Amino acid sequence: MNTKEKIMEVAEKLVLKKGFEKVTLTDIASELDISQPALYKHYKNKAEVWESLTTSWFDKITAKLLPFQAKADQSLSEICHDWLWTLCESKYQAYKEAPEMFALYTQYALRDPKIADYHLDSMVNSLSEATGIKDLTALRALYFLGSRYHYSGFASRWDEHFQEDFESAWKLIEPYFRGLEEEKKA
Repeated sequence: MNTKEKIMEVAEKLVLKKGFEKVTLTDIASELDISQPALYKHYKNKAEVWESLTTSWFDKITAKLLPFQAKADQSLSEICHDWLWTLCESKYQAYKEAPEMFALYTQYALRDPKIADYHLDSMVNSLSEATGIKDLTALRALYFLGSRYHYSGFASRWDEHFQEDFESAWKLIEPYFRGLEEEKKA
């Protein structure tokens, strides 16, 4: 494990323990048994540490989507449903199981367009690869239509009806993908 990976590992451990607002670069350096200036060889400042941690944590919680493994016999609408549900469920579980990391992710994903764009691009590209759909505008639309169930700004509204609500919303979206399947057959 290289030094940057060790920094990320320790930063995540401390965030989970204390919450990101209470973690300092001094805490991270002390835990690693290095000087604080040594951290600056790898990261310019605390914000860069949090940005890197946010991106790597996002990649970890969405690993099932990168790449998404559709079943061989699935229809296009089933692939889209399962992909979107996997995204939503991954975020829901992360919110429930690691609220401190989710808070960090939320703060930086909402505030930093670079992180938001990275997130959007990686998800849309994953969905494109899973479905074979090259119309990225349509895939972005699907992503945004499902945002009630995966966008961190809505997390406080996620409750025991989460999957039931998702399935109800999917019934409104599904006809579009069935239409695409019909167009392919024609």
